[in-house]
Amino acid sequence: MSVAFSSVRPRSKAEMTPQTIQKMLDENHHLIQCIMDYQSKGKKAECTQYQQILHRNLVYLATIAAVYPLHTITGTFDRQTELLVVKLLFLF
Repeated sequence: MSVAFSSVRPRSKAEMTPQTIQKMLDENHHLIQCIMDYQSKGKKAECTQYQQILHRNLVYLATIAAVYPLHTITGTFDRQTELLVVKLLFLF
């Protein structure tokens, strides 16, 4: 199940941590790999299932990006993760 919709999902602004965002970014990376794998095998139903989860995660991250000022979430990540977060902020 997606981190965004699991029972351990942060419920308030105060509970959002860089580790939670990193978990979601890692999960999204895994989902994209699965989608690519299923696409190459012609398995459309499986692709759709993973694409829906990825979409929910991206919407959740976009919501977080809209709520949190950039300076509150950057500086606490390693450089690569920080660049990914900044890219996410500009996607939405």
